[in-house]
Amino acid sequence: MRIDTDPKRVLMFLVLFVSMGFIMDLVHEFSHWIFGMAVGGKLIYMKITWFEIYPKPALASTFDLGLVNVAGLTSDFSHGIMSLGGSLTTNIIAWIVGLFLMSVKFGHKTRISLKFLGLLGILDLPMYVVLPQIGLKHWIFIGGSEPEPLWGARKVGLPDPLFYILVGATTLGLAFLYFRPILTRVAKVLARCVIRNNMRFHRDHLG
Repeated sequence: MRIDTDPKRVLMFLVLFVSMGFIMDLVHEFSHWIFGMAVGGKLIYMKITWFEIYPKPALASTFDLGLVNVAGLTSDFSHGIMSLGGSLTTNIIAWIVGLFLMSVKFGHKTRISLKFLGLLGILDLPMYVVLPQIGLKHWIFIGGSEPEPLWGARKVGLPDPLFYILVGATTLGLAFLYFRPILTRVAKVLARCVIRNNMRFHRDHLG
């Protein structure tokens, strides 16, 4: 198998990865702040990558994918809501983008950019739930090292099995929304294989 190393394609991938990743990172961290404020908290500090956003815009000397400190949360429920806010919002954004892609015609470059953004939104929640539990970080090598959405769900009273079912259901739904044509083709190929094997079985064993 030959890997495409066309410099233009590689550069395009890197630009999309950095730009769309930064946008989704902004959405994730700002959502923590907004959800935290909604349950009575007050923003103390916010940082995204090397950029300190609050209380004073500045360049930081160290890298953090995202860091938000909200004070004044007085219950497990409020802490849970704030913790869930980041990945919940990126998941919602992925649904919105996917529905727009399905119903609105965009230019080729815009469509690719939105699909990339949506893909990051699809992965944000399940990766943050699963990977830290097996010793990796949110995005394998960077990001949080604890399953933040799972902890948030526990604090608001959601049982683990129900939360896992919800995460699995929304992830599968988004996968179908974004990759429906591919999945449909795969399903047709599998169906043809099953039918062909059944016909061969009947011919060989039932005469």
